[in-house]
Amino acid sequence: MGMPVSELLARTSSYELSEWQVYEQVEGRVDNRWEQETLRDVHLLLQHLLDVTLRANGSKKGWKAEPIPPAYEDTTPRKKAPERDPAVVAAEREKFRKSLEERNRRRGWTSQSIQESMNNNRRDF
Repeated sequence: MGMPVSELLARTSSYELSEWQVYEQVEGRVDNRWEQETLRDVHLLLQHLLDVTLRANGSKKGWKAEPIPPAYEDTTPRKKAPERDPAVVAAEREKFRKSLEERNRRRGWTSQSIQESMNNNRRDF
């Protein structure tokens, strides 16, 4: 996720990490596609800026903006998760929810104490 494990654990709850795991199981690996698209956009804008600057300084030719070559693009194939029975998915989620509740009960955590902790952490940032 682009940060050291210690920072990730300090900034992210176990619930959120579990949600990301479920998301990746359903949607496939979270990758750097957004970052690559943003870099392509910035690259193209810089070329346009160079063209305007050259023309403003008397160049007749300017600069032809070209997109980033396809080899730069992330071509990692995305695997599609197989279709799953909604009843099975619901049962697995319920089992997961109960296991979290049991863990929280063993640790003495309540919904209110977890919410207070989350609110306190938000104030720290």
